Amino acid sequence: MDRMTVCETVDPSSILGRRTFIGGLAEWFMAHASKACGRKSAEVQILYPPQLNLLNLMKEQTNNYPEAKFYKDHIAKEQEKIKDFLIDYLPANFKPDNIMDFCCGAANEEPVLYELYGKDISMTSFDNSEHMLQRIKDLGVERKSIIRLDIDEIDDYFQNKKFDLLIGRNIPINPNSRSFSNEKYPDNWPKRLENLKKHLGDNGYLLMTFARKDEFYRAQELLNDLSYNIVSQEKNRIIIPSDYIGIAGADVKDNYVVLAMK
Repeated sequence: MDRMTVCETVDPSSILGRRTFIGGLAEWFMAHASKACGRKSAEVQILYPPQLNLLNLMKEQTNNYPEAKFYKDHIAKEQEKIKDFLIDYLPANFKPDNIMDFCCGAANEEPVLYELYGKDISMTSFDNSEHMLQRIKDLGVERKSIIRLDIDEIDDYFQNKKFDLLIGRNIPINPNSRSFSNEKYPDNWPKRLENLKKHLGDNGYLLMTFARKDEFYRAQELLNDLSYNIVSQEKNRIIIPSDYIGIAGADVKDNYVVLAMK
């Protein structure tokens, strides 16, 4: 199957419940299905790239296995640009000892951070998605720093620990901005950013990226409300390609950047 999104005729009852799982992009696609496929949206099934079946496809974890190589190639391309991104936005003399990579997904930042700042740094990468953590195992990529942790539990887990760098990429900081979904998500980000500030060292940096402009603007608003010192806020100068292993339908582009201190 081609890795582009395609559509096919299905029994309308078979896609009930798919929209909530897939998210805003799927809602948009359903709404425009008549244009794309010449059919009603209820008669359309979205077939994503093989990441949805990654658990079955990654049984053979070798570089010669086509699907594993596909994802590893994209991860490598993403990491090249992550390195450029970090060099561009963080001060040249910045040498963090403790790093937190929150809501990290596949933690593709980890090898780059070790390369830039040394193997002896203390780093914790965390995500609360068991599905995503399993994908890391299935791909056979090494991630030393990753744990499963809910961002709402960082105070209990880290206690009084401070970090020199807090990094979060493609953060969905505006959860109820999706035009085609009636579901409302809890807005926990004001409290989360407040908690993150508690764990930011005096000379440390909070570095966040966002896919959408509304998220970018909201991040600035929340950070100002919490008395962060915003150092930089702009459209990302570095184009970081997707690794293609994120949740299907999610926004995965580092289009906007906010760099802040306490």
